[in-house]
Amino acid sequence: MGIRLAEIRIQNFRSIEYAEAKLNDTNILIGQNNSGKSNFLRAINIALNTNPSVSEQDIYVAEGEKLTKDKTSIIDIMIRPVSETNEYADEFSDFWTGVFTDKWISTDETTGAFVGVRTIIEYDAKFDQYTSTKKAITQWNDSIGDAICRKKQGFNTDMQSYIECFYMDAHRDILDDLNNKKSYFGRATSNKDIPEAVIQEVEEQLNVINEKLVNNTPALKSTQETIAQISNLFGLQESKLAIEPISRSINDLHRGMDVKYSDGKSPTLSVSEQGMGTRSWISFLTLGAYITYLTNTIKAEDDESELFVVLALEEPEAHLHSYAQKKLFEQIKQFPGQKNISTHSANIVAQADIVDFLHLYKSEGKTIAHRVKMDSYGIEELARIKREFIRSNGELLFSTAVVLAEGITEELAIPVYFREYFGVDANSLGIAIIGIGGQNYKSFLHLLNDLTIPWFIFSDGEKKAQKTVNNAVQGVFSKDFHDFKNIIMLDEGDDYEDYLLKEGYSDIIIDAINKYEEKLRKEIDPEGAERDPRPFFERYIEKGIRDGKNYSGEEGKSTALINCLQNNNGKAKYAYVVADEIVSNAESEKKVPPKIAVLFERIKEFLAGGDLIED
Repeated sequence: MGIRLAEIRIQNFRSIEYAEAKLNDTNILIGQNNSGKSNFLRAINIALNTNPSVSEQDIYVAEGEKLTKDKTSIIDIMIRPVSETNEYADEFSDFWTGVFTDKWISTDETTGAFVGVRTIIEYDAKFDQYTSTKKAITQWNDSIGDAICRKKQGFNTDMQSYIECFYMDAHRDILDDLNNKKSYFGRATSNKDIPEAVIQEVEEQLNVINEKLVNNTPALKSTQETIAQISNLFGLQESKLAIEPISRSINDLHRGMDVKYSDGKSPTLSVSEQGMGTRSWISFLTLGAYITYLTNTIKAEDDESELFVVLALEEPEAHLHSYAQKKLFEQIKQFPGQKNISTHSANIVAQADIVDFLHLYKSEGKTIAHRVKMDSYGIEELARIKREFIRSNGELLFSTAVVLAEGITEELAIPVYFREYFGVDANSLGIAIIGIGGQNYKSFLHLLNDLTIPWFIFSDGEKKAQKTVNNAVQGVFSKDFHDFKNIIMLDEGDDYEDYLLKEGYSDIIIDAINKYEEKLRKEIDPEGAERDPRPFFERYIEKGIRDGKNYSGEEGKSTALINCLQNNNGKAKYAYVVADEIVSNAESEKKVPPKIAVLFERIKEFLAGGDLIED
């Protein structure tokens, strides 16, 4: 039997005014920047460490608030026993009962046995600094304010020995670790297990090596003789000064330690000459090495003992290309212990299990944490979400809001209009725009709703499209789509191309097509372009008439234009160039089509704090 960090509640810590979450064995923290992911990891680290470094920076301060000495941060964690099948159990094993003792173990009718730890960060007037203290929680209850605690008490020796939390922030660098004995690299390469006789033998050899290097290097020998005169200043007959090219003590060898890398073909280089990605990656792997070393050491001392490891890892993908991100995440998954990982990587999200997503977002200044409600999904729907949402569009999970559009045309065109309307790209505001082919609104809405990611729909007005949208909205929210301000539907019967023609964009669309096709033709068929220089659309109509299509007159011209836009991959081919031509050459009030302007107005209202549902 083992244990698990089952739940955490945070109040007034750094950017987090209040947050709470139930935790799995792996927790993938996702969400926008500044949603509190890094501070969530820091809170875990502080809660599980005996003497964490804290300061006034750890106290949450609201906008316009002045920090007072009586304000505190509180971090509550619940640790529960798990069975051999990794399910929660009612009682701790004999080993963990001996570790925690009755000073820390409490029992609840709902959860059974648990260990609740409250960490309080507060100002200590005696020492004029912020300190942290621990309390055992005897009754967890529904909130931090309702929990009941014992008096202050520290972790006992066994808790400090058998519970380890390892935190790695985004600034990790193996170069910093190499010369730091307290880093994970320094701990993993420590000499404390080397027999004394071996230490003595090696240090004698180091002395010989140092003397040989100095005596055979004129510059070193001359310098040593010169600076050795310092002994005359103090009048000490037996004093001696010596240069050490290599440390004479094994305890100090880490100061000159290096890591060399070669791909088998190129010269071997010091890690200091590698990029940040490689150096960051090695830092993670040294952490894994240290955890393995620590586990083996504890097991060697007592085979019945257990080590509970909690990892708090910030953005492991930083500085790595996509393939390396995937590889590193696979390696991290092999690390022992409970893993809490913040990420902005769609590659890591694609490899993770949906059940492990923990989405953090800010609402009115408060950090809210949500998970996917797995029980509400069927097996087929989960497979579709993994295939069509996570693997193909995983970046949506980091969005401020998502626009679900009818298809590829809207996916390519709306960002062009967005830039014209807002003056910036959609990505810069965290707005993701995706065409879903009009088929899987329900699966997308289901997941976005679970993770509380705001969404919009821009849909065709055809009856089939209306029915598809309404069925999806009814299935997820039990409401009619007319109740939502964030669902923008084209007029009944219209698709995107029909709508543009009705709004009077025909001539601009034809110009866009002609420019695109003329450039393309000059590249692939310059002789044909010279032989028949007529515009593409004119030739398109002529060919259609020869093929028996009714393209005569203004009505026929409109039919030809719709066919040109929609047939033979026209949607994907012309969507961007048509939108770009509209924003470039349409009259100022028509640079953004009216219905799309309505969508942007609703997005603007949302960004200003507006509600997405009709009153």
